[in-house]
Amino acid sequence: MPAREAMLGRIRQENREAMEWLIALGLVGLLIAAHAVCVAAEFSTVASRKTRLATLAGQGDRLAGWVLEIAANPRALDRFVAAAQVGITLSTLVLGFYGQQHLSIRIEPLLEQAGLSPAAAPGLAATSILLFLTGLEVILGELFPKNLGLQYPETTARLMVAPMRWSSALLHPLIELFNGSGRAFLKLFGASQAGHAHLHTAGEIRMMVGESKSGGLLDDVEYQLLDNTLRIREYTAHQVMVPRKRLLLASADSPSDQLLTLLADSPYSRLPLYEGSSDNIVGVVHLKDLLCQVSQSQDRSARSIMRPMPAFPQTITVKRLFTQLQREHFHVAVVLDEYGGTAGIATLEDLIERIFGSFEDEFDPPRPPMLEHRGDRLHVRGDVLLADLEDWLDRSLKPADADTLGGLILERMGRLPEHQEELTIEGLTVRIEQVDDYAITEASVTVDPSTLELLRSRGLLP
Repeated sequence: MPAREAMLGRIRQENREAMEWLIALGLVGLLIAAHAVCVAAEFSTVASRKTRLATLAGQGDRLAGWVLEIAANPRALDRFVAAAQVGITLSTLVLGFYGQQHLSIRIEPLLEQAGLSPAAAPGLAATSILLFLTGLEVILGELFPKNLGLQYPETTARLMVAPMRWSSALLHPLIELFNGSGRAFLKLFGASQAGHAHLHTAGEIRMMVGESKSGGLLDDVEYQLLDNTLRIREYTAHQVMVPRKRLLLASADSPSDQLLTLLADSPYSRLPLYEGSSDNIVGVVHLKDLLCQVSQSQDRSARSIMRPMPAFPQTITVKRLFTQLQREHFHVAVVLDEYGGTAGIATLEDLIERIFGSFEDEFDPPRPPMLEHRGDRLHVRGDVLLADLEDWLDRSLKPADADTLGGLILERMGRLPEHQEELTIEGLTVRIEQVDDYAITEASVTVDPSTLELLRSRGLLP
């Protein structure tokens, strides 16, 4: 009988220890789960698209409506994030305390049975539990829910919003205390409280647009429109203007019928007028006004129908130039160089073409394409912008005073090159293909097959 009672006692002891282990592991799992819920809720709610949430809420999804109420209200989002942070902190502290107090002492006997001295067992047990719980919490309580929330933000936020609402109500006093303390410290140091929305630079948005195209969400045309729109802020008036050498100009004292003939033989509908020299453009005359004046046999002086023409420095950004022309109802503007002379002319059409690409009507003379693949070389127009060439070839050229490829070649060589002459620019072999009137009109470069494939994927080459 004593032996049987001893055996039953051992069984009860083992069952009790097993139950204690199960309870301990269950509590650890609950604490890590609470940590994971808070992490997933925070990241997914901040990353959720309000438009998608509004669509789901409009379809009767109550959970999406709850998330939208939080995400669309900065104060509510701030309280929500604070609740998540409090939950994360509390779960971490309780997990660490519980692990040290209840788990360490359970593995000390096991370490002693393995031959470790009683003096060293407590320290090793505490360290082992700390490392185990830390790894478990980082993987299951931090990394996994964070990635889940970022990859499936709306779905995750909808699943997490109910438990977070309960915990927010439960922890409301603590949340208000910590939020108030945080705001007080910010005011003490003269700082303002930042929001939790994800803000992206133009470069980051361009990267996301590129990723969306690679993933098949955007076609070539959509990608090019978005990319051009985001890059428009990088250009200045000097880079998009028609240079003075290519302008069609006339004297302001010319008779109207002569100007009408000049415009009729050109692809333009507006003609800039100068006084004295082309460095003093005083206005612009429209084809419609010339027709009306000539047909009605009125005063044949173009000055009477000449319209004003605004002038801007060549360093003004395209964005500001477009805004000014739009606000003041002008279609064309003079671009001035640093000495106050005429550098060229910029029109609304030039600015719009930076976004939508070049478009020509039936009166425009044909021009060679910016890029053309012939044989093993890529032929490029001499007036292509260096910023565009760097983007197309995915390589960086050293800063130069020139804006175009032709200007860069002249700058590097210090003279007008000869036909078929070659030079190397930052590892790029450039050959002069055509020179007209002291200007490089075409050059070619050697490119690898991967670059050609990239250009084709972006719709820049057929």
